[in-house]
Amino acid sequence: MLALVIGRHHIGEMLISRDPSLAVMVNGGSHRAWSAHAERLIANAGEDTRQRAEAEAAARRAIARNPIDHAAFRVLGRASAEREDVGAADLYFDAAWRRSRRDTPTALWWFYRSLQDGNFERAFASADSVLRRRNETRESLYPIISAVVATDEQALSPLVARLRFAPRWRDSFIQHYTDEAASAAGPYRLIDALRRGNSAPTDREMGYYLARLTREGSYQAAYVAWAQHLPADRHDGLSLVYDGDFENAPGIPPFDWRLSPLPQALLEIAGSPQREGSALYVEYSGTTAAPWLVEQMLVLPAGDYVLGVDVLVESLDETDRMIWTVRCERGPVLLELRVPDRATTWQRLQGGIRVPAEGCPAQRLMLRAVPGDILAPMVVWVDALSVERGTFVAPEASESAVRADPAPAPAAPATARPDFDLSIGAARTEAEPGSPS
Repeated sequence: MLALVIGRHHIGEMLISRDPSLAVMVNGGSHRAWSAHAERLIANAGEDTRQRAEAEAAARRAIARNPIDHAAFRVLGRASAEREDVGAADLYFDAAWRRSRRDTPTALWWFYRSLQDGNFERAFASADSVLRRRNETRESLYPIISAVVATDEQALSPLVARLRFAPRWRDSFIQHYTDEAASAAGPYRLIDALRRGNSAPTDREMGYYLARLTREGSYQAAYVAWAQHLPADRHDGLSLVYDGDFENAPGIPPFDWRLSPLPQALLEIAGSPQREGSALYVEYSGTTAAPWLVEQMLVLPAGDYVLGVDVLVESLDETDRMIWTVRCERGPVLLELRVPDRATTWQRLQGGIRVPAEGCPAQRLMLRAVPGDILAPMVVWVDALSVERGTFVAPEASESAVRADPAPAPAAPATARPDFDLSIGAARTEAEPGSPS
């Protein structure tokens, strides 16, 4: 007899997912069987009120056998909602929610119902329950959350309160919202709220915002936002070129250094040869051109500037294959400063830049390699890169736009700073009401 009971129980459990109606016939004492049967009935009921009533009866049998069966309460909630009895549906879904915060249909019910009631705290708590576990729901939930935050200012604070705990969906949501928002003003408000809520955006999250601003041509706003995000101890070192002495690891592009990921290139910040401190090591092998090996975006106002850089060449068998270039973003080249093929001691290169008054709101500073005939590696050390206001004076004996002099010691850090507001709030774009002029 015991073997028969155990056998019926085992078979009934096997049938729950395959044929719940048969499972309740084999093992009518199983709350899981009655709950699964109720779910199958309600899912297929449609407008059939009789089948809906059968689903409710099966759910109550499941609850009678196990009062903490959340799925059974959810079935009763769904049946009530289909009868348009919202009050009863809320009671049943609340019972299901209190029994399991991991039940996706229940969490989604409360997400949508809470949005209707303007209860954003509960709405985002419900969404969080789903998004933490079900990555496939992000595609449908992100646009809804984004639209709510963009249209109702009361929704921002509860969302930030949820994001401050760094749920696994935080990064991807911030990327979605930053990319899809109607204007950059919305992402700015989110980032500012995170910062003020002691949950500052990560470098990666800030990068999404900077990329949005630069794509739209809001270079000055992007620079201000980037500068605000820097650690406080680096604010005093801000100049027209950031970290020209290569003393820090590369940070968030485009206003910090970006090193090329090309497989034929090797770049790193390392201890400087023949002098104290660190410098940038650049090695490139190949017969093809490298569009850029290292680059940084500048925001230079119109005017005249002098670019200076110290170089030490370890191996450069072909002349003029590495070139420092400054060009207007999406515009013409302003300077080409070629690295000499023989500089076995540190040498200072200088060249003049004239930024036009129109059509050049930002500039791209880069070191690039041009095609060559051999695969021999080119190895160059770079240090003390600066941009200063002033007019470049070329040597009298040359009409060249560049000059090379011995550089026995690093040049002094650049002191010229961007001449626009770096205070909190200045990163707002023109789309943000009340933004500073």
